[in-house]
Amino acid sequence: MGAYRYTQELWRKKLSDIMCFLLRVHGYVICQVHVRHGGHKHPVPKGAVYSKPAHHGVNQLKFAQSLRSVILIEPFRKAIRGNPDTQGTTKVVYKHREIHGLGKGHKFHHPIGGSLPATWRRRNTLQLYRYH
Repeated sequence: MGAYRYTQELWRKKLSDIMCFLLRVHGYVICQVHVRHGGHKHPVPKGAVYSKPAHHGVNQLKFAQSLRSVILIEPFRKAIRGNPDTQGTTKVVYKHREIHGLGKGHKFHHPIGGSLPATWRRRNTLQLYRYH
């Protein structure tokens, strides 16, 4: 069984031992969310349609949705802060990773800025912002 099939079976049998254990762990919340596939509506001025409505509708775009299991961690709980496995997510340096250009954990080595010289230039120039 794959991982998604395994979690699907877990959600079906809510009184199983594994599910009761997962719901009992302090500081963790497991929830299911709908993730929409596809982009946004086609940006056209005033809702105009430039071709036949069967192919390029503006209001008739229906995206597929899939259920995903998401694990939420409460970073200020003592059980989470005291656990050395999860202490890395509670430190101050990990706050607002999206602002610092840090995305997924396996994409640290990807340069931001288009190229390696641009990355080097961005990291080695002194930027004095007026408002910090």
